[in-house]
Amino acid sequence: MKKLINLLGIGILSLAGCATTNSCLVEDVNSILAMNKLGIPKKFENYKNQKMNFAGVVEIYGHIFYAKHYDINNDGKPDVGELYGVFGFFGKGDVITTAKPIYYGFDFNLDNKMDSSEMLFDENSDGLNGNEEWVVQSKISTSI
Repeated sequence: MKKLINLLGIGILSLAGCATTNSCLVEDVNSILAMNKLGIPKKFENYKNQKMNFAGVVEIYGHIFYAKHYDINNDGKPDVGELYGVFGFFGKGDVITTAKPIYYGFDFNLDNKMDSSEMLFDENSDGLNGNEEWVVQSKISTSI
């Protein structure tokens, strides 16, 4: 499972390198404030126009998702990720998913990982429309 987690680009939130827990939280809040009206960090708002560098089924902590990664700075590594719920499989490699993502990841610090503090949860899976919650603020933060 470790290989799949790394493939997806999700890391564990680390406070290493922070003077205090509060200094890390301030950095996260400041990066979140630079958002457009739909809750997408401005530097990522046109990510769908960028190259998709991965699409496929992944397992994270026992849950199956269909993942898509987008590369906005052309370094070949994921900067934005989408996780779709998977309902099932049919045929050869065909996947039945939610119409829109359940999770969105934005690599704020461009460290090539989407930590839990960089993930949006869309409980309704209704697209980015402002009703999403940051995972660190969400009621599901301990289950990721």
